[in-house]
Amino acid sequence: MNREGVLLLGGTGFIVRALAGRLEREGIAAHILGRHNVERLADILPLCGTVIHLASTTTPGSSASHPELESDNLTLTLHLLKLLQSQPETHLIFFSSGGTVYGRLVSTSSEAFLYGSVGQPNYAAAKAGIVAMTMGAAQALVKYGVTANVIMPRARTDMTMGGGTAAMFEKPAEGFDHFDPAHVAPFVGYLASPRSQRITGYVFVVWGKQVTVVEGPKLGKVFENDGHWTVDQLDAAMSPHFEKLRPIMDGFAIIPTA
Repeated sequence: MNREGVLLLGGTGFIVRALAGRLEREGIAAHILGRHNVERLADILPLCGTVIHLASTTTPGSSASHPELESDNLTLTLHLLKLLQSQPETHLIFFSSGGTVYGRLVSTSSEAFLYGSVGQPNYAAAKAGIVAMTMGAAQALVKYGVTANVIMPRARTDMTMGGGTAAMFEKPAEGFDHFDPAHVAPFVGYLASPRSQRITGYVFVVWGKQVTVVEGPKLGKVFENDGHWTVDQLDAAMSPHFEKLRPIMDGFAIIPTA
């Protein structure tokens, strides 16, 4: 990172705090913007060689009771992408190495979009939207040398330390602390580095000692008719197939096993 600093989009969230601390220890200036600072993006982007997008790390509770937060996140993201198009000389994470121009976009989502988030489908839908937006950005920005990926961190936060998950995320008395938010920072640093040039359009689960690649969905069984389908024909063709499958468990969503 050979420009003045790194722009962290996400206000004072736990990941932003961990990343900012890591950057400061490395002697790199961190510029932090929250979802309400859209008007400052154009001024700060030229100062930064890297942008890390963490503005969508709202908790399920805040997304459910304050849906306007996700709207603010979308506004911020769209403004960011607009600046990429209208100000190519100051792309959000532009910096040069050996004459090669490249950039990085790292968005934060949640595994809720994979599991379905029972009781809060609006939260899961918002996080799925972040993934879809970033996949579209990856395809649009690859020609500029800009990569775009999604991380889904597992970490100890105020949210995970409340309710039924508190025991699982509790800091251990000794040994390795798997849910320390600081474990996420090195992977984000890697994605923001020149070494990750070939990594774009991917989704990752990050926590503790693990980084897991989330594979994309694939097309499954195809039902085809000679002509226009009727309800009776659909029943005859499809019902026997689904009789062999388990509702929900064999469907699209990933079912947690732990």
